[in-house]
Amino acid sequence: IEHCYRKALNQYGGSSGFVKVQFQISYEGYVISESIRILNSTIKNRPAEQCIKKYIKRWRNFARLDETMGIARVTQKFVFN
Repeated sequence: IEHCYRKALNQYGGSSGFVKVQFQISYEGYVISESIRILNSTIKNRPAEQCIKKYIKRWRNFARLDETMGIARVTQKFVFN
């Protein structure tokens, strides 16, 4: 995730800030790619935000949930400086 911010910072300039993301995890332990949303961002850098979404989409290392629990919703704030 830090890579996304640094890359955008080098290409487009900018300052410190945060990106708040929400996504869902399936009972099988992977991120449901269609669920990834940027809720709030102070970095105001679309390429960095898209890169962050791309990285989150690859996450597949969450513990499996009981199928009866359905999906888990996660809200995460990434702070950059």
